Amino acid sequence: MRYHGSPAGSAVTRLRLQKNGREAFQPLVSDEFNDLPTEKEGPAWKSILVDLEVGQYTVSFSPVTRWWHAIGIKAAAYLPRKVDCLYLTDEIWAEAPDDAALQKMKSTGSPTILQSAFRPAVDAESRAAAQLWRVRPISWERAGAQPRLFELSRAYWRARVDEIAKKEYADDHVPDYRSPERQVVFDDVWNMVANPVRLRRQVDALRSDVAANAQGHNWYWLHPGEFEKITGGWKRSGDTLTADWSAHEGVAEQVIKIDRGWKYHVWVRFRQIKYQETWKIEASDGEGNNAVSFTRDKLEYEPDILANSAWQKVGVVPVGDGGSIRVRISLLPVAQPATYH
Repeated sequence: MRYHGSPAGSAVTRLRLQKNGREAFQPLVSDEFNDLPTEKEGPAWKSILVDLEVGQYTVSFSPVTRWWHAIGIKAAAYLPRKVDCLYLTDEIWAEAPDDAALQKMKSTGSPTILQSAFRPAVDAESRAAAQLWRVRPISWERAGAQPRLFELSRAYWRARVDEIAKKEYADDHVPDYRSPERQVVFDDVWNMVANPVRLRRQVDALRSDVAANAQGHNWYWLHPGEFEKITGGWKRSGDTLTADWSAHEGVAEQVIKIDRGWKYHVWVRFRQIKYQETWKIEASDGEGNNAVSFTRDKLEYEPDILANSAWQKVGVVPVGDGGSIRVRISLLPVAQPATYH
């Protein structure tokens, strides 16, 4: 779109482009122009890149109420809307035409509301540019059919995004929402959606929190109902432990042989149905050192994804190679208003 711009203010206008017969769907283009003051008085261009199929389209212009568009901008006058022309071309590598080029196009035929001119790329420079821009963005839906073209175009635009991500801004002085560093993109490597600057910050934070010499995880999953030692009021119920409401003495104990020495994080998952369930879990190395514990003494804890359950961290137990971890679960006295185990 070519419109009349001014350094004194703006005249925000919306352009919509809709394919005929698909009015019930989102428009192919819905964008604003003349939303910022220009450097000088006179004609200015707004460029939009869009894939169009063969067919008929409806173009519409509408005024936009200026709310946030002029925040922080001194030149904030309301100006009349002046739209000169709408120019469509498949020469997406070319700059917008100047006055001489526009006049030449207009002189190719009798002036009408709509004009069409075919200008093939005949010179060497135009042919080279046309070959380059054939490697332009294609959608994810077409990636399977044209994997090579998709990877080339994706690499090009990824490089552009990475360049923008090098910019920096303070969180209390963010750039204008139309600035390149504020545009939201999807990072398919880290599975995040954000603007390039925030993506770069978050990726840097994640990378700094990842051990370069990670040895791979080592874990053990224990079911208390399968513990070797169960005494007192504790009862086996499948792979879980239960006890009568009045039971307040009992111990379930298990020793786990550890294959590789490391710092082991001990967690416990338990049922919670908004009743008191009084017990205590303790963990230590095989010699009884480095003991950690957790006492179930609250009515309700942060819930797990699974219904009526919660996770709590008991603590960290360092264990040497060939060592073991001793786990002990003890019943505690009943608590009000009612107690289940």
